[in-house]
Amino acid sequence: MAIGWLSGTQAFALDKVDGAYQIANADQLVEFATIVNNGENDANGVLTADIDMTGVSWTPIGHTDSRYVGTFDGQYHTINNLKYESPEERIGIFGVVNGGCVIKNLISGPDNEIRGTSKVGGIIGCSDGSGWVTLENVGQEGYVYGTGNNVCAIIGVVMNGGPATRITNCYNMGNVSGGGESAIISGWFGGHGSVEVRGFWNTGVMESGQDGSNSLWRNSTGITAERIFHLYADQGASVIEEGDLASGKLAFGLNDNQDAGFWRQNLSDPKDLHPVFLPDHLLVYANGELSCDGSAKEGSAVTYSNTEGSVRDEHHFTAGFCTGCGLMQDDFCQMEDGFYVIDDGDKLNWFAYMVNNVNGAANGKLTADIDMTGKAFTPIGQDAHDFMGHFDGIGHRILNLVTNADRNNQALFGQAVGGAVIENIIIDASCVIQGTAFTAGILGHVWGDGVIVRNCGNEANIYGSAQNAAGIVGCSEKEVHISDCYNLGEINGSHENAGICAWMGSNNSTIKNCYSTATGINGAGLWRKDEVSGENVYQIEGIQGEYFTVEMMQSGELAYLLNGKQSENVSWYQLVGTDNHPIPLFIDGGVVYANGALDCAGNPKAGAEVSYSNTDGATRDDHKYENGLCTVCGTPDTEYIKAEDGVYALASASDVVWFAAMVNKVDAGINAKLTNNIDFLGVDFKGIATAAAPYSGTFDGQKHIISNLIIDMPDDANVGFFREITAGAHIMNMTIDVTCVVTGKNFAASFIGHVSGNGTALLEQLGNEGMVTTIDQNAGGIVGCNTSGELKLTLLNCYNAGFISSGWEAGGLSGWLGNDAITTNCYNMGVVTNGESYARGNNIQITNCFDPVTDWPALPVTPMENFTNDVVYNLLAEAAPGIWFLSAETNGHPVLYDTGIVSGISQMAVQPEKGNVYYDLQGRKVSHPSKGIYITNGHKVVIK
Repeated sequence: MAIGWLSGTQAFALDKVDGAYQIANADQLVEFATIVNNGENDANGVLTADIDMTGVSWTPIGHTDSRYVGTFDGQYHTINNLKYESPEERIGIFGVVNGGCVIKNLISGPDNEIRGTSKVGGIIGCSDGSGWVTLENVGQEGYVYGTGNNVCAIIGVVMNGGPATRITNCYNMGNVSGGGESAIISGWFGGHGSVEVRGFWNTGVMESGQDGSNSLWRNSTGITAERIFHLYADQGASVIEEGDLASGKLAFGLNDNQDAGFWRQNLSDPKDLHPVFLPDHLLVYANGELSCDGSAKEGSAVTYSNTEGSVRDEHHFTAGFCTGCGLMQDDFCQMEDGFYVIDDGDKLNWFAYMVNNVNGAANGKLTADIDMTGKAFTPIGQDAHDFMGHFDGIGHRILNLVTNADRNNQALFGQAVGGAVIENIIIDASCVIQGTAFTAGILGHVWGDGVIVRNCGNEANIYGSAQNAAGIVGCSEKEVHISDCYNLGEINGSHENAGICAWMGSNNSTIKNCYSTATGINGAGLWRKDEVSGENVYQIEGIQGEYFTVEMMQSGELAYLLNGKQSENVSWYQLVGTDNHPIPLFIDGGVVYANGALDCAGNPKAGAEVSYSNTDGATRDDHKYENGLCTVCGTPDTEYIKAEDGVYALASASDVVWFAAMVNKVDAGINAKLTNNIDFLGVDFKGIATAAAPYSGTFDGQKHIISNLIIDMPDDANVGFFREITAGAHIMNMTIDVTCVVTGKNFAASFIGHVSGNGTALLEQLGNEGMVTTIDQNAGGIVGCNTSGELKLTLLNCYNAGFISSGWEAGGLSGWLGNDAITTNCYNMGVVTNGESYARGNNIQITNCFDPVTDWPALPVTPMENFTNDVVYNLLAEAAPGIWFLSAETNGHPVLYDTGIVSGISQMAVQPEKGNVYYDLQGRKVSHPSKGIYITNGHKVVIK
């Protein structure tokens, strides 16, 4: 993970309006570049006039150590006469940008010349990091030259798998000359599989450096390209014929042959010689007899003008699509409670098209079994349109589905990213699931953290001609959570296969309550990734998980085991004597009971004979509760503490241990508050929540202090008071004191080991003074690691004063905060070993924060004495009155528990004393103090 620059408020001469710097001339554009390059990499800029760069020295906006992530709006103005030649790489109008960058409504004029070595772009030299880089309504008309690789009119290169790229309604008219691996749009689009190019045209020429026939871009993996027009038919582009630019034909085509869109062109005086995206110009209409898709009917002569004069055929819809042009019928599937209702094969295909072309976050539900006999099918979720919604099969089956044997990612769902939930569906044995790599019954490929697959079954045989064939999920590049799923099909793939999931990506992935009957699969038994530990999983060969037999599967015993040896609140059902196997879907009367003498955990007692049926005939020992937990099986007594207004009041360490069991086994979203300081001396506590059940509730420490907390788990990931949190979590108002020690293998912190999911989480008024150590990476005082690119953390009034150490990638507040975290009124004064003093993350946004080591432009060094002489305290307390206190009257640092000490003033002076060193309240050394308040020798003085 790369360290991102911090951003904060700086004072510059440029005026700001609605948070954006106003740029009216060349000098102001240069000043804006300086602001970004000095560290304010999220600065927004707006052009208020055309910019003439004649004779002006230029430095590109953004570089490797301050990648631009702001929004730059040209407001349809032109930057022209920019002449920039450099022996460096990564150059353009923008040098290096990161995910989150938006460049729009901008024209690079015909007299611009960008000359460099490699990674040279007319607009962007290089993009790096994660997230999305967006170019919208951008025109490039200048000349781009480089002696090395990756020289392009738009983006030189996308680095290291880099950000996803979205290019909408853009064009190039300038020529390009490169040393190799060069192209018009990009010399390399990275390896992330998410690129969208829609509405692009080019009349520029590749003078040198083109890679074979790839004149538009290199690396076509995961590219969605629509309405691309080019001098040649390369890479699927439509050819621009002579006269198309001036006649209006190209503008009409860029708008997808419709009488509406973003592209415009005045076809009479003052005439535009080519399509433009200027909103005050006119739309182009085709005049003549048109088919429903806007193309000319056979024998019809079509002309173009700025007035409507066409006769267009109406659409004729069958099975959700126009038979003439293939247009999707918007209302073919009805909506109920935010879900598209799917009750036949045509509607399943329509839903797949909706996800793959319109809205990846669409939700769907089945209201009937779906028979796909005779229907071609494209899996739901494709390159650049991954599924990220919620799909509920409601217990129904997919029958007679046949997938494409010559494609990757063949399954009911092709690709999914974080936030996707797929549940309650069975792939019937009548289906033919075939493909190349990443072939599975339910989901082929996972690209983003936090995908959930639960209560699903595959009964079809899986045929993959390459790697990663599996019953449920083919391959996850990131974190995936699979629970209560089964596979009865044979698994056939060239290598690296598995019964449930052939690769689980992240160490934080989970698999629980699953089984598979697949044998001899040329891979692992149930899943591949040694660092992932399965929970309550079963495999008929016993290679992974517990061994089971066909008799156990048919008798009901396996269903009982999958339900955790109990018959209440079950997920697995089976009509014993009728069903040959259990399913994770409701069957009336299908609860399985163990009949015989059982202990409280549901295990047969010594010497007892147990059988299984759908009637309760067991004799089970009562739980033996102590401090709310069963001493035999660890089950929490849900009545031990009564919630008041939905909040559990916790008064002791044993109460917190009980609450952890409730979160881990009953409900991960419950709320709690501390009513006392909590002393963990002699108490075994492993942390709250798990990767399979991340905490999403509110936990209010009410300004109490945690002491003697020792969590020693050097072989485990995700270690802390909370092991795992997700979107919606709100952790606040407590301090972990100096007597506490947290140790993990990776992703460890005093408060929160690991963060996952999609959304936001708030951490406020949290103070760590304890020691945190990881054997490997990502130790932090507040958060160990946020691996989710989609969950945004906010830290408000938090601090670390403890010792933080990692094998690598430690951070004072966090070993990795993820993308775009907000830290306000926070500080680190703890020593950090093998990492970054304040925090690590991508584009951390800061306000009024302090650190004694880190020297980023938005976070200048704060001398250590200012943490203990009330300078930092005053700045924190001024911003958050009533929140902060001092730990002691002398040499006390800011804390969040009420000590009653709110001032460190201990002496007053009327004249400066010779030999003393004075600092102002911002921590700056003052050689000749005049009237005012200063710090000297650890005390505040007033000079009159």
